[in-house]
This record gives sequence, structure tokens and C-alpha cells, in this order.
Amino acid sequence: MKILIYIYSFFCSLKLAIFTLSALIILFAVGTFYESAQGRLAAQEVIYRSIVMTLLVSLLALNIIAVMIDRWPWKKRHIGFLLAHFGIIFVIVGSLMTRFYGVDGNLRLALGEKGGELTTSSVFLMVYSSFDAKNLTELYREPVYFFRHSPTPKKPHLVQIGSDVLKINDFYPSATVRESYQAALRGGPALRFQIEGSRAQIVRWMFKPPWMDKVELPLGPAQVLLLKSFPAVEKEKKKEKNKVVLFSLQKGKEIENRPSLLLVPKENQIQYQLRKPGLQEVKQGVLEIGSVLKTGWMDFQFRVIEYLPKALPNAIFTPQKRANDRTNSAIQVEFKGESRWMGLNSHLFFFDEDKVYVVAYVNERKNLGFQLKLKNFKVVRYPSSFKAASYESEVQVESGGTQGLSSVDPIDQKEDTHLISMNHPLKWAGYTIYQSGFEEDDSGKPVASVFAINKDPGRFIKYFGSLLIVLGSFILFLRRNLRSRIKSK
Repeated sequence: MKILIYIYSFFCSLKLAIFTLSALIILFAVGTFYESAQGRLAAQEVIYRSIVMTLLVSLLALNIIAVMIDRWPWKKRHIGFLLAHFGIIFVIVGSLMTRFYGVDGNLRLALGEKGGELTTSSVFLMVYSSFDAKNLTELYREPVYFFRHSPTPKKPHLVQIGSDVLKINDFYPSATVRESYQAALRGGPALRFQIEGSRAQIVRWMFKPPWMDKVELPLGPAQVLLLKSFPAVEKEKKKEKNKVVLFSLQKGKEIENRPSLLLVPKENQIQYQLRKPGLQEVKQGVLEIGSVLKTGWMDFQFRVIEYLPKALPNAIFTPQKRANDRTNSAIQVEFKGESRWMGLNSHLFFFDEDKVYVVAYVNERKNLGFQLKLKNFKVVRYPSSFKAASYESEVQVESGGTQGLSSVDPIDQKEDTHLISMNHPLKWAGYTIYQSGFEEDDSGKPVASVFAINKDPGRFIKYFGSLLIVLGSFILFLRRNLRSRIKSK
């Protein structure tokens, strides 16, 4: 009995409250500095969702509950005290609901693109196998927490794949990457090229895995395509039926075909075709390393810098002390006698005698239950500056049977559009969709809109708890003020 009384007294003590609050303040301060150095994802995993944080918040909740029980039987003078403490409990409960049941992530859409999958902050390591490199069989899929439990050469992260073992030997929390490719016996064509003109200069790699028929690189109003073979040129009257090479850039209600440079790598050469809008072939030939091709896109010229007929990605990562917009986490993967680095949201391919293994280190993707289509995007810049003053997206929602929060029927909603701007989010199917940013090409032209999408089942509980804290604090302050006035009289 004495032990129970001691435990109860411990949880009711002011010392415990001071300790937990002080520890939480210190932990939040450390988290702020850590986030500025290593990024939000690292701070979430190491600080905000750590066992220490969970333990301190649990101690605070138990302390508050014990203190309220200790005031029993409650009287009128306890109203402010109880409201404030109940408010803290509500905020903690709402935060737990957000952590375990909430959804938070991003969706990137190019102009005219449609998407219904949300990219979250959770990181997964996945391994697939395939005999034809098209039909993939999932062998392994687990969340990883490398910021918290970083693998090292002495203590690698091991994954059993049949009779083989895949090892994660090293981890960089933040690193810059330089795209590179290495010659391989099995692989796809890799091409490094330069596009140069009076308005811009671009140097890029393009890589086509052997199982893909095409890889495309949009360049504003034009595009470069790396193909397995040239698509047939159809007659003008049938051009709208061509489903293989009809790519469009949508501007409002108008659709414009892009001028295209089509590249087909062969064993020792690169064949090309230049096509105008409307799929009309205008020029064709063979490109050699160092040769210059006039594209006809204003004064832009295309030049091949390097060509590997068979190659595999071999990105070069350099660790950085601080995270920024250009850094990402990276892991070193060892499998089938090969060791290579890969960054977050990328894939590695390992070839066996009869099949290929695909290793994916990616953010988790969740299905929204509906799809967004970016119909138009506008950005307003400050005068005499490239800095954006405001930007907004015109989107179309396709429900697919999901009941939204809009008063418009989901069937009719397919033909309706919504405007999402910086301070005007869209609420749909329990999600709140915010305009968080946009992406530009090398010429400064917007090419994609980025949305932050949030589903927070604990939002109302946290708001209600905050209201109780404010109301309880106000009553406590008012009661203390009235009591001091009565004593002075």
C-alpha cells in the first residue's frame, strides 16, 4: 500500500511536472537545431518520434491526470484549473491521432498530368525480381529508419533474398549527387548531351533501361525522346489516331504538339529524327560524339558528349554536413557481388543469369482514392524580379466513386474545376490540398505544380484542446485578479 501511495505521490508531484516540461523544452530546442542541419525528415525520425519524446509526453499526461484526480472532489474554484488541464490532455490525444492515423505528403503534377498517389515521408526499402524485366515479383518490402539506426560496414543492414543476402553497408544522411553511368555487359543505352542556345544551356544524361521502349525529357515547348525504334509517320489526316508519339503541352483550352528530337541508339551509333508539330518528319541522320545538330528550336543546337551502348547507373554521392534543397539521403547497396550507391527515390538493377533484381529506396506512396488533373498554372512575379509573388493551380478532380466534401455531386464534379492558391486550399474526401510550390525548367518557365496534401483526424481535437487551455487560463487569471481585488478592499 505504501508503494502505491508513493507512486501516486510521485505522479502528482510538482517536481515531475517541472522535470518533464524542462526536458521537453530542451528536446524541442535540440530538434530545432537538428532540423536546420539535417532536415525535417531526419528530425522527425531522430527527435520528434523518438522513444524519449514519447516517454516524456506520456509522463506529462500521467502527471496531469494524477494532479486532476488529486483535486477531487472538484469545486467551482477548480473550473479554470480543470479546463486548462483537460485542454492539454485533448491536445496530446489529438497529436497521437495525427501521428498514428494522419496522412501528410506531397503530390507533383506537370501541366496536363493526372495523379492520385501521395508521396509521404515514410521511407521503404523494396526488392523485386523479374524474368522479363516487366512483370515484377515483390520479394521484400519494409520501412527503414536509417537516420535513427544508421548501417555501417561493421554493422550492415541485412536483407535475406532467397539464398542470397542484400547488404546496406553505409548511409549518408545528406549528400549531393553527380549523375554518372558506367559501361556494363547488361544494361541500357546512356547518352550525355548538351543543348546550347542564346537563352539557355543544358547538359543532361538520358538512360533507357533495356525493358523500356522510350524515355522522354520535356524541355519547355520541345522534348527529347530516347526510343527503342522510330514510330511510323502517319499521314496528316490520321495523325490524331497515333497513340505512340502524340505528346502535348496544354495551355488553358489549347493543345499544342511539341517539336521533338527522337533518338534511337544502335550498337555503335545514334540515329535521330527531328519532327515538327503534327508528327511531320523534317530531318533524319546519324549523330556522332562531338557532332552538332541544329534543332530548329530557335537557335538551339544539340551535341552528343558521351555515349555508352550498354550501361548502368553509377551515381557519385558526396556527403554534406548540412542538408539543403540539393541534398538527399543515400545508401550503399551490396548484392550479387556488386556494390553501388543509390539516393532516396531511386532504383538499382542487379542482373543474374536468368533474371533481374530491382532494389528500390523510396518514399511511401498512398492512394488518395481520387485523382487530380492540373489543367492550368499561373505565377505572378514581383516587378523586375524572377521571385514569385503568388501562384495558383487550376485542377480538375476525378472522384472515381469517392465521396468528397464538396456539395457538388461526384459524377458532375468530373467536369468541374477548382482553383488552389497559396491561401485557398481545396478540401476533398477528408483531405486538405494546399498549394505549396512549383518547379521551373532551366529557362525559368514553370513546368510542374507541387501540392501539400494533409489528412488530420486529430485536428478538431487539438483545436478544441487549445480552446480549453485558453479558456481555462483566462478563468484562472480572472479569478486570481478578482480575489486580489476583494482582499485589497
